[in-house]
Amino acid sequence: MSKKLTPIQIRAAEMLAHGEKQHGIAFILSVSDNTVSRWKKQKAFNALIEKTLADKRAVVLSKINGLAEAAALALYEELKSDQNSKRVEVAFRLMDILGVERILGPALPASKPELLTLENEARPPLTLSLEKP
Repeated sequence: MSKKLTPIQIRAAEMLAHGEKQHGIAFILSVSDNTVSRWKKQKAFNALIEKTLADKRAVVLSKINGLAEAAALALYEELKSDQNSKRVEVAFRLMDILGVERILGPALPASKPELLTLENEARPPLTLSLEKP
């Protein structure tokens, strides 16, 4: 059996990686379920599925990281303008918990190192309530 996949096998592998069901793939590609099942036993076929999934994971992770960085920077800019509110205190504590330095790191200005080192402050335990005041 050849290690090189045919164009129809490549399409089937990509469809499987995108979540299509075997029966639907067989129907769309005009092959039998048994044919798709047989392809799924081939190393090259499974390697293509795994590569396609890895590529999708990398794209999603990149988008998530970009969104997290944008959100953290927007939060930082908002917090810079209002240093005395309770919301700011809650946001800083959440940033402590979530590890904002991992997200923002070099994006934070050197003139504000206290934004990364809040543990020196004496703070009572934070209690959040979902009830409206």
